Amino acid sequence: MQPHALVYFEDPYFTCRVRAGGPDEQWCSVLTLENTFPFGTYKWRAKASNPGPHRHHWLGGFERHHGFPTEGIIGFCIFQGRYEVWTYWDGIGEATALVNQDWTAEKAFKVVWAPSRVEYHVDDMLLATHLNNIPKGPMNFFFEAGRRDGITNIDHAVLFRKDSFTKVE
Repeated sequence: MQPHALVYFEDPYFTCRVRAGGPDEQWCSVLTLENTFPFGTYKWRAKASNPGPHRHHWLGGFERHHGFPTEGIIGFCIFQGRYEVWTYWDGIGEATALVNQDWTAEKAFKVVWAPSRVEYHVDDMLLATHLNNIPKGPMNFFFEAGRRDGITNIDHAVLFRKDSFTKVE
């Protein structure tokens, strides 16, 4: 029997991979274990494979408690084939849909997180700014792939480039 979710390193990427199947729910996550990342500007490189129905890709972000995104999150995601950025704190927040995106080729992701705003950039282009419900405390960094609510016939993954994560300010 093969596992449904795998984490491995294949130079130059750390990979979260979820195997085809379903309808059971499967998740593969990599995250820091302590809430050590405060306000600041952060950059990293990542890509996703095979976005589409029943697939979820988090190409990087910050969260307060893993598995509970509305408690506190800042992140880039592909949710059921839709490209979005999310900002939540204590159950209230917003998700902004993005158009004309393709994160299947490696991209440079950047978050500018300040007490009054969160800016989302891809390849140095500002895509969205959130001004409400900004997370107030340090959070974990994570990336993740998942499958839910249906059957998939193709594996999918989030690939995070080794040594790409930096705090700019």
